[in-house]
Amino acid sequence: MVIITVGGRGSFFATPDDHALIPPFPAKVVDTTAAGDTFIGSLASQLEIDLSNIRKAMLYASHASSLTIQVAGAQNSIPTREAILNVINQDQMTKTEIEKQKAQAAAYAAKLVPDHIVLGLGSGTTAAYFVKAINQRINDEHLDIQCVATSVGTEKLAEKLGMRMLDVNTIDQVDLTVDGADVVDHQLNGIKGGGAALLFEKLVADMSKQNIWIVDQSKYTDSLAGHILPIEVIPFGGMGVFRYLKENGYQPEFRFKDNGDVLETDSGNYLINIIIPKDADLEKLSIDLKKQTGVVEHGLFLNVCDELIIGGDQIKTIKRSDLK
Repeated sequence: MVIITVGGRGSFFATPDDHALIPPFPAKVVDTTAAGDTFIGSLASQLEIDLSNIRKAMLYASHASSLTIQVAGAQNSIPTREAILNVINQDQMTKTEIEKQKAQAAAYAAKLVPDHIVLGLGSGTTAAYFVKAINQRINDEHLDIQCVATSVGTEKLAEKLGMRMLDVNTIDQVDLTVDGADVVDHQLNGIKGGGAALLFEKLVADMSKQNIWIVDQSKYTDSLAGHILPIEVIPFGGMGVFRYLKENGYQPEFRFKDNGDVLETDSGNYLINIIIPKDADLEKLSIDLKKQTGVVEHGLFLNVCDELIIGGDQIKTIKRSDLK
């Protein structure tokens, strides 16, 4: 077996039976001294001899290293077991609250859906909450709603629930699409496509008379600058696009699956992540990216969202029509 640390991408393991890329945990870097030693030591303290808990042990080690790099020095920066478990518990609590907010936003959006429409179903975990919520309304209220999915995963979920699905090629227009977003700014411009259904999401969004986005509070931000933007490229021309992005300072990285394999979108293409530069002109960036041969689509959704619903105990809604 082998375990490799890969910097900002986290760590990778491979055994005869399994392999995966374990994500890093966000941290403000002060000093990377002892980060590797902390990773190895904390991993060794947790790993079972038969490797049965390798994923859990590597997550523990990643948390430990994330604490180490936030403190200057070597030995003094290595965290105690208590400190590591504390940050793991905090991370789990944060994730639980985020999931709660996603479900709250989805439930609120489901109540807004009118009867007798063609409904676009978004992709991702937040959209999955919506699919279940609107399916409950359809069954309880006997609504006449036909649906179009924006991803293979969503289509499978909807079909499993027994929802009435349409082939997107058989219709000219979608009345309403409800979808999640990776991040949304105060002008309701957003980034989408992190779930590998970028092209399908944009096609359905463009067909829709109205687009509602549902997000948790962590997704709402002042600016899209500094955030990851996915770009869908054809495999044949992927490296050419990658070189263009690198030469222009966009810090490109190919997207990988959790097991370390190259990620393929629902349409069989690759994704390249870039970082949106500070003070970027989003309209110009959108146009420039689409001009590059090999680029199928990008994750900038500008002037698409008509209403944003932010989950929480107090739901917040923002309509484009109300923006100055």
